[in-house]
Amino acid sequence: MTNETTHVFIMARGKGTRLHPLTDDTYKPTVSFGGQYRIIDFVLSNLIQSAIDNITVLLTADSTSLSSHLKEHWSNVQMNSTATDGPLPGNATSVLRALKANLDNSATHIGIFPSDQVFHFNIRTTLKEHQDSCSKASILTRWYPSNLVSNFGVIQAQRNTIIDFIEKPKILPDSYIHNSNCRVNMGIYWFKRDTLLQILLQDEQNILSSNDFGHDVLPLLIKQIPTNMIDVDVSHPWQDVGTIERYWHTHWKYQLELQNWNIQQTISGSILSSGYTGSPIPSTTRIEQCIIFENVNIGNHCTLQKMIIDTGCILDSHLNISPETPIEGIVYKTAECIIIPKNSTVTYNHDRQIITVEQQ
Repeated sequence: MTNETTHVFIMARGKGTRLHPLTDDTYKPTVSFGGQYRIIDFVLSNLIQSAIDNITVLLTADSTSLSSHLKEHWSNVQMNSTATDGPLPGNATSVLRALKANLDNSATHIGIFPSDQVFHFNIRTTLKEHQDSCSKASILTRWYPSNLVSNFGVIQAQRNTIIDFIEKPKILPDSYIHNSNCRVNMGIYWFKRDTLLQILLQDEQNILSSNDFGHDVLPLLIKQIPTNMIDVDVSHPWQDVGTIERYWHTHWKYQLELQNWNIQQTISGSILSSGYTGSPIPSTTRIEQCIIFENVNIGNHCTLQKMIIDTGCILDSHLNISPETPIEGIVYKTAECIIIPKNSTVTYNHDRQIITVEQQ
């Protein structure tokens, strides 16, 4: 085993439409999180902390903000771009092309990781478990509330071998549920290289396949090859932040411990008891459960509650804003918060009765 090598591919091609409006003109992996980080910094930091540093990020040719971020803060990480002319190929196709181009230098073990998760655990231990099991393929799983799994793949296993899999079920069979929880696919995989190449080549030959890991590759894999389940204990912080709801709630779930994870800070921001900010906040302004991106100019004597304020916004002085505040203009209200889209000016109208939002 001492001669075995490892290479990780990070899937960072998604536009992230479920994070609208935060991803309207930026790719999901570069969205700010926690005032001090980009979302992709979490997977990269965890890999580096786990002494796994042979990494290639698979992205699209037009994701210039992501490539710039990687060049500036993660210069040891390789990048490989997919052309964006025509339909974007499935994520399995991107990995297959990378293997055919030998971007991994024929590594013994291949890891596949997403770029839209906020988490902290030792990835090296899962690689060792994959190796020690002598498995050709391993899927990381964890228990998750069964009423919240419509955006996940759900797994059944016997003695750590996966026997069935449903991708993003609208209705979950009772056989998958145990005490109101079920095992979900974390979107993290370990493969022996030859096994992964074999399965991806089969998937490529199927003209009906969408070439997606969850929808196509994993069902094909599980039918043919004993697939190992690596169960990650729920005590380890982990959350997919691909939706506004999960993005918002994850900020508050891990607020007290986030700074102890040693994630590489790439934004000059702060984690506060009242929220997160990548911009200065005047001493006379009070925020309560707010997420403020970088390059935001906030006026004096404001009170701001339950807001996400995107990059480049300007807020007038003396604003009092909460989810109940009437606001005119381009603003997004969710069940969780108010979202002010990037490059907006927020002010009172001429008679100071209505707060208005106008994009610059």
